[in-house]
Amino acid sequence: MIKALIIASLYWSAAGAPPSIPVATPAGSHPVAVQSAPIMEQQFIEKINAERTRRGLGALTTDPILMRAATDHSREMCALNYLDHHSPTPGMTTPMKRYLKTLTDMGADAPGALTVGENIEYCRVPNNQYTADFGHKVFMNSPEHRTNLLQPIYTKVGVSVCRNAKGEVWVTEMFLRDEK
Repeated sequence: MIKALIIASLYWSAAGAPPSIPVATPAGSHPVAVQSAPIMEQQFIEKINAERTRRGLGALTTDPILMRAATDHSREMCALNYLDHHSPTPGMTTPMKRYLKTLTDMGADAPGALTVGENIEYCRVPNNQYTADFGHKVFMNSPEHRTNLLQPIYTKVGVSVCRNAKGEVWVTEMFLRDEK
């Protein structure tokens, strides 16, 4: 049986913070190694673009800065065992702040205007049964996640999938519209 815990997507202009959802961990357990899944990340991007083009929307361009910001957030959620759009790390507390800090860290200039969106997902599955197909269907079956994913204003995407040794998976999808 596959269990998934999802928090609503975030279109970064909404006021207020969603509640933090701690991920249950057995007492006395210790942090486990975090493993990225680049093939699955590419599969998520392909599925996102297929959904968008099927509906007459433009395909999104993979953005290395969004990929890095998404990776940092997924890795942090995995390492600290939480699921939330809001990070406890100073300077990285919101999707917008994560994007801007990553942009600066990578030596790029901030655009004149931008909009950032984020979908996050946590899933615990036995024997590495989690797939991009399953995760994408979960996002598409959630009205908030689907709306974010199909937002016509977005032009860029970054996706990160992190898995720990226990088979728990954290996914971060970040979307961007920027104007230079």
